[in-house]
Amino acid sequence: MASLFLSRKIRRKLWASAMILLLAGTTLVGTRAATTMAAWQERTLSSARFSAAALGQVQNFQCHDSESLLGTGLLANQVRYEWEAPAGFEDNALTYEIYRGQTLQATTKNTQYIYTTTLSLNLGYTFTIRPRLDSTSWVGDSVSQRINSIGLVVPLYLACGT
Repeated sequence: MASLFLSRKIRRKLWASAMILLLAGTTLVGTRAATTMAAWQERTLSSARFSAAALGQVQNFQCHDSESLLGTGLLANQVRYEWEAPAGFEDNALTYEIYRGQTLQATTKNTQYIYTTTLSLNLGYTFTIRPRLDSTSWVGDSVSQRINSIGLVVPLYLACGT
């Protein structure tokens, strides 16, 4: 019957051996994991700062009447728009979109545009200037100015409106 049950001495030896194996296995696994982690980790730190900008509207938007009969706008056929780049974007590559009503009239890289009226019936237009940052989809807010005009076959009156 004693052969079925191990003697106390053998049980103690088995238990001690199991503990030694468990302790050795834990030590080897822990050492190996630490070595693996240290092999790919670097101690170099990096940092960055991000900021966002918004492309605003053009600045100092002005309309100038062209030469006309006694400065009244009679028989005038041109007005000149001038503006400055949006604040903070003075040194950037910008394209300005010029709309007459809802129709894109022109694009320019200059900060002025001269509108010459055509020989057709018209009663005035609203012109809108919108900046666009080149090579991006960024567009700024629009600025509008109305011109008052009367023309039938020839331009009779053309002047900057309010």
